[in-house]
Amino acid sequence: MEFVLRPNVFCGVLLLVICCWARAESCPPSFPLNPPAERSALGNAARALALLESVCLNRADYFAYRGLVALEQGEAGAAVEWLEHALLLNPDLPGVEVDFARALALTGDRPSAANLAGDLLDRPDLPSTLASWLPQQFRDWKGASDWISRFGVSTLAGYETNLNSAPQSAFVNITLGSGILQLQLAPQYQPRDGAAIQLGTSGLVGKEFGTDALVFIGQLQSRGSGQGDTNNLQGDVAALWKHSMESKYSLLRLDLIGLNYGSQDLYHSLRLESDLEWTATPCAPSVGLLYNSYGYPVSTELGGQSLSLLMGGSCEVGGGTLRGQLILGRDLAAGSNRPGGGEGLASMVLGWRHGLGRGSLDVQGILGETRDDGPYSPILAAGATRNITREFMRVEYSHPLGRGWEAVAYGEAGHQGSNISLFSVNSQALYAGVRWMTQ
Repeated sequence: MEFVLRPNVFCGVLLLVICCWARAESCPPSFPLNPPAERSALGNAARALALLESVCLNRADYFAYRGLVALEQGEAGAAVEWLEHALLLNPDLPGVEVDFARALALTGDRPSAANLAGDLLDRPDLPSTLASWLPQQFRDWKGASDWISRFGVSTLAGYETNLNSAPQSAFVNITLGSGILQLQLAPQYQPRDGAAIQLGTSGLVGKEFGTDALVFIGQLQSRGSGQGDTNNLQGDVAALWKHSMESKYSLLRLDLIGLNYGSQDLYHSLRLESDLEWTATPCAPSVGLLYNSYGYPVSTELGGQSLSLLMGGSCEVGGGTLRGQLILGRDLAAGSNRPGGGEGLASMVLGWRHGLGRGSLDVQGILGETRDDGPYSPILAAGATRNITREFMRVEYSHPLGRGWEAVAYGEAGHQGSNISLFSVNSQALYAGVRWMTQ
């Protein structure tokens, strides 16, 4: 909905000015109040604005106009990001709160849109054009805000170097009384590479109860290749309760996770996590506890439970989001016959998300270590206590295509090292495809 009309000719001239300023690598003095009506002109405007990002980082009107263009293109998620950035730079920029409310409603967050519209209606300086339109919109958003939902699907094709998560060495050393015997692993237990396809679906349903919110989340992802015994299916069903308290909020989350690998029920887990997060601009620190009870139906002696302390948070830095978490915990075996007994756990997760052109780049790295309490096996490494280190990195780029669609590509590399060679594993993967999410 347009609140201030401007001739398309005027918008076209300003767009040409924007392009010229972009080539000169400086930010234009002003931006149109309304985007062009034609689809092709909208696309040209989005491309021109993307070129200006590095030189307009401190201009609220730039992000406001970029968000409005994204909104008119049907890219509500991107619009929310740009408009929120505009309001952070200048909370009093006229009209941006209305566009922000519209974008929130289109992403499915109608409660937030209704709250924002309600705040606007309380303002005595509300323009007459909004005073005649916003009350009905507020009622519509509030009436539809009991339950919100979002659903998505994805399909990606790619290549992996270790589809079966096999040890990197084709040989294993067995410690015997008379010395060390080296055996070669059978071909099916050595790393196998190949092409694969990933199919995924996800859904979210939630409702607000005053300052609290209840959310149910479900995810299902499968990977298939020409090697049937490496196919897998993973499911995750979660319930999350959020309680807001001024500048902080608490989260309680329950997860049920299952993994089927090679047509076998390989792994299941029940996780209970409690977190407290508060705002300390520009950061949001958090602390929490995680309890995990898990089992392996095909190898019941490997089951156990763990309790971990979580410390981390996120910060807005340089136009992007930096996030991190430190995890320290203890893992206890379900029975006395688990090799190695209990374990000490430690890991660190670091992530960085930043806009890149019209899309976004997300980088994540993980460092971890576990150490058994006792010897793993008398025939492996002369009965040594097993120590495992893990390094993992993933780089993902997503690019909006419009109407909820986006192109996705990611690459990841992982290395697991151990003093017992049987547990040293290398893997790399590269995938690309499309993802769609309801708006």
